[in-house]
Amino acid sequence: MTPPMLYYRPGGIAEKVLAHCTAIKQPFNPTVWAPNAHVQSAMGMLRGLSANGNYKRQLILTNDHGTLGLDWWGGADKPSYAAHDVPVVLFIHGINGGSHEGYVKWACVAAASRGWRAVVLNMRGCNGLPLTSARGYNAINTADVHIAVQSIHRCGSLMVLPFIGS
Repeated sequence: MTPPMLYYRPGGIAEKVLAHCTAIKQPFNPTVWAPNAHVQSAMGMLRGLSANGNYKRQLILTNDHGTLGLDWWGGADKPSYAAHDVPVVLFIHGINGGSHEGYVKWACVAAASRGWRAVVLNMRGCNGLPLTSARGYNAINTADVHIAVQSIHRCGSLMVLPFIGS
C-alpha cells in the first residue's frame, strides 16, 4: 500500500498542522470485514440506520426569505435537557446532505453521550426544506451559519461549539 497523496500549499500553517498528523502519512489498511470502498460505503449507510434518536425541527426564516432548519437531537431543544451553560454542538452537513445522514446522526449521539446539546443545521433546500428564496445553499457563504448561531443564542444557550461535517 502506498501512502495517500496530499495536496496543499507548502509552508505556513499547513506544514505545522501536518507535522502533528502522523497517521495521515501512513498507508491506509482497511479492516478485514470492510476490505474495499464498496463495502465501506454500504456499512456507512447501514450505520446511519442504527443511530437511535429523533430530531425536533425548528425553522428559521432569513431576511431574504430563505428557510433554514435546526434539528435538535433527542430533546436538546428543551430547557430541562441540561443546564443553560452546557455546550451546544452545531453540526453542519455536507453538500446536499442533512441531519438524516448516518455520520451526522452518530456525531449527535457522541455529543449527547457527553451531556452536550446537539443540533444540526439543515441548509436551504436540503433535507426536505423548501427553497423559499432566490439564493440556495452555498457552502462558501457562512451567513446562514451565523444566523443559526444567533438563533441558538436566542434560545438561551451560552456556548455554541461549531463543528463542520462533510
